[in-house]
Amino acid sequence: MTLNLSNLLASQIASQVTEYLAYDSNYNTDSLKKINFVTAANGLFRVEKTDTAVFKTKVQDFKDSIPGLNEMTEGPELLVPKIPFKYLQMALSFYRDVHTKDGTEASLLFFWNKDNKALPVKYSDDTPMKGLLVDGQLVVYVPRQENSTGLSEFHGDPMVDWLRQNLSLLAETHSHHCMNAFFSSTDDANENSTQFYGVWGQIKNEKPAFAFRYVTGKSKKLICPSVLFDWPKIVTTSTHVISSTVPGFESQTFTETAEELYLGPFENIEYPAEWMDQHVKKYVPKVKSTYPSNSYLAKANGKLQPLSGQTSLFPEDYEGDLYGLEEALYGSHLLNEGYGGHSAVPFSTNDFENAEIVQFLDLKDEVNKLDIADNVADLTADYAKLGYNQIIEAAIGAVKQNQI
Repeated sequence: MTLNLSNLLASQIASQVTEYLAYDSNYNTDSLKKINFVTAANGLFRVEKTDTAVFKTKVQDFKDSIPGLNEMTEGPELLVPKIPFKYLQMALSFYRDVHTKDGTEASLLFFWNKDNKALPVKYSDDTPMKGLLVDGQLVVYVPRQENSTGLSEFHGDPMVDWLRQNLSLLAETHSHHCMNAFFSSTDDANENSTQFYGVWGQIKNEKPAFAFRYVTGKSKKLICPSVLFDWPKIVTTSTHVISSTVPGFESQTFTETAEELYLGPFENIEYPAEWMDQHVKKYVPKVKSTYPSNSYLAKANGKLQPLSGQTSLFPEDYEGDLYGLEEALYGSHLLNEGYGGHSAVPFSTNDFENAEIVQFLDLKDEVNKLDIADNVADLTADYAKLGYNQIIEAAIGAVKQNQI
């Protein structure tokens, strides 16, 4: 008999973090392991438990209901108190001020201090800690961040790593300033920890836009923010009177009430002044798009496709940064708004899919064709899905000039 120690060790580790359960009267959230596969009457669910929430995702439907088991509902189950809305309103106020000052996005994070650990008072570079706000076990942190019109980055802040290692992840939020609230492909690529995420958009509007979701495993599910935040609500009451001219008919009055999220307006409220010290505007190189509208790309099927199928929103001698172009497009009348996302101009979104460069206007660029093609593919992949032809035009023009 040969004993495979590697497989044995792997199975022992797996048994410590994974459980297979039935959703019946014996099911108990307290006894859940980190990853659980739960058989319910209506399907198989992946149930992930953290210190702050239980995240339930259906992975398999059953053709027939299983007798003796309960039905499970997809979604998160919060294990800690809801976050007071005032902190989300502070975030909104901070985002507004950052945009007023520098026209950029910004970020704010939430953690749960389950074990009441003492927080650092200095950064690793021995400078005083800033950006922390503590309310019991809730920790609000505005990280050291470098922000641009289309991106907020805080991976260079060592305190974020410390909080992630020593506290429990709860939620990360960022702003889309004048753009709508949605989760971009960049967000999809970066937001993979098991926790909640949120976006504030159109922050200068009387009624800002917002989108919230949770991530668990490979699933990213939109949620109502009232699951996580003590979000203010409004109650509307309507009265209906039923009457008739029929002799002997007595009028009847019915009253109906409906509860829904309060959507604004949200006034600015005070937040720690040092939060603004955590924000730095990122330098984005200026680009000048001179790529002519009659230049061509070759589609995968070999047919030539014009780079821009419609009149550009920007002149060919436009000078600015790509994020500025993106913001202008998001704010334009060409975009249709929707809750938790957005849709682009109603034209084909796959015209540039699998496209390749077939001709350079400047022959000296041929020597760098492969590198330039790779850069074009990276820059245009996300925008092509959304149909942003004008941004693609500017991006290719900028790459051609080796400016980004």
